[in-house]
Amino acid sequence: MTTVITATMATATTATETSTETTAAATTTAPVACVSSNLTNSICHTPVRNRRVEFNVLNVVLGTFTISIIIIRLGFKRFYSARRKLSADDWTIAMVIPFGLATIGVLIFGLTWYGMGEDVWGLQPDDLPKFGLHFWIAELGYTILMTLIKTALCLFYLGIFISTIVRRILWVTVVIQVLWGITIAAVIVFQCTPISFYWEKFDLINRASGGCMSSANQLAWAFAGFSVAIDLWLLAIPLSQLGKMNLHWKKKIGAALMFLTGAIVTIISVLRLRSLVHFNDAVNPTWNEWDVVWWSTIELNVGAICVCLPAIRLVLLRMWPRVFSTDTQRRNYYYAKRPGTFGSANSTNPGSKPVVDAATGLGTTFESPSSVRIQVHHDEELEDCELGSSPASFTLNDALVPERP
Repeated sequence: MTTVITATMATATTATETSTETTAAATTTAPVACVSSNLTNSICHTPVRNRRVEFNVLNVVLGTFTISIIIIRLGFKRFYSARRKLSADDWTIAMVIPFGLATIGVLIFGLTWYGMGEDVWGLQPDDLPKFGLHFWIAELGYTILMTLIKTALCLFYLGIFISTIVRRILWVTVVIQVLWGITIAAVIVFQCTPISFYWEKFDLINRASGGCMSSANQLAWAFAGFSVAIDLWLLAIPLSQLGKMNLHWKKKIGAALMFLTGAIVTIISVLRLRSLVHFNDAVNPTWNEWDVVWWSTIELNVGAICVCLPAIRLVLLRMWPRVFSTDTQRRNYYYAKRPGTFGSANSTNPGSKPVVDAATGLGTTFESPSSVRIQVHHDEELEDCELGSSPASFTLNDALVPERP
């Protein structure tokens, strides 16, 4: 046993000393460390741990459920909602389906197939480069999906809030989120030179030359920390506007609870942050990277589900209105007035005329001489507004909105 450990340590020392470049020296220790761990534990007959099935079950069950939720949301918004069409946030979340299916395929038929969830000494030598390749692809998939989910949430908020300041903040958030996603993707792609060295460094048969950045762990922590910060920011924006919404206090509580479901994603992001302790592990990567991929998978799926919750509540309201309805009495038409104004949707004021609301495109509006718009909604549109399915969401009970120039 001692002889084996001494020999492998000597191999690692020799490999490092013969490297001529600093970056190359840093990266050659990764395959050497894997070989050392593999050889030592194989000769010592160390039991091989295996969690492949556990992850595959999570991936299939949670992935299927999430994609089903997204499809239900899109189907309802397209065929059963008041507007009968998809909005920007719907199209964005729809893109999660193809990228999500591709990522699920990579995780099951790539990562776990080539060793993730199993100790490195239980694998074949040619499994490690393939594991590295699929881990690299999975990192890109995670980045794309997380960017889409958070962008969809921002676009959903843009359909809710009409405040100019809040909308500007949200658009800035969208731009920052997209640019940050592009930055992360670029770092992932070009973290090694050449790019293929990311997975070829584990190939001990056909040794490749190259190098990788030494700050991969620090960057992973920075990216994960930024993700948590964005989560908190996207929680703070809607909660800060609740007091300004024209809602009954019970509906405000319901809206707050809906927004706070995003806190679940934040908690999962923090748990994922803890798993990064073993990120880019060189000794037993196939086992130690399991936690990172596990929590990343949960984070993505729960995030997509939370973004779809408002639309899913609408579906439940349509199916079981007595259970999920927040109003015991609904009128076919309803309206509200701005403080200090008079009139109604059925007003015969000769100065009033029907117009199309440029802000929402919903219902029928009447324009009075005072340039105050009174908007009339049908019963199903009331449901959409109450539960966040239309651009007029949370401008509830038809609170009058000044005419936009």
